[in-house]
Amino acid sequence: MNSTNESGNSGQSSGQNSGPKRNNRNRNRNRNRNRNNSNNSQAPQIKSAGPENKATSSNANRRRRRPRRGSGNKAVPEQNKVISKYLNLLEQHLHARRKYFAMYHRADDRQLNKLENNYYGTMEKIREFEATMTEADKEIFKKHFDSLKSDTTYSENHQISRLGDIEVKEGEIQDPHLLMAQMNSDFKDDTEESVGTLDDYKAYKGIP
Repeated sequence: MNSTNESGNSGQSSGQNSGPKRNNRNRNRNRNRNRNNSNNSQAPQIKSAGPENKATSSNANRRRRRPRRGSGNKAVPEQNKVISKYLNLLEQHLHARRKYFAMYHRADDRQLNKLENNYYGTMEKIREFEATMTEADKEIFKKHFDSLKSDTTYSENHQISRLGDIEVKEGEIQDPHLLMAQMNSDFKDDTEESVGTLDDYKAYKGIP
């Protein structure tokens, strides 16, 4: 009797103990399964490169390449044409000049001739552009590049000419380039006329 009761009690105790453990294991499995499913749903899904995806990507590329509204070529004013043309020619000339002088002592004869022709060619283009400008273009050019006026505040306040008065003194003007020995020399007693050839001069000076 005692053994039967003990075995029954042990069976009941083992059943009671195994029940909560099994439930905990099931709960942990369900949690792990739900966690894996949520991670998979958040992961980026790779789509197959089917025709629908290709069409979508081509439409997106077409949208990127499509020009913006209002960004087309507008008519450039005549004033900007003259200025931009001159600045373009000037930039070409400055580049050719910089390259010509930078390679002057390093380039061979053939390359140096090419650089020199390019340098003078760009200069000639600027001269041709200036010579072929119309009167309207000259006004635009002068207004843009010669727009700085001379400062005449002093001359206006003192009521004097902007260029000043040019005075020419009469009489002997001292030469500033003469040396003191030349200035102190007196040649009034020298009456000998300078005659002869270059060979006579060399013989007189002892030059071989």
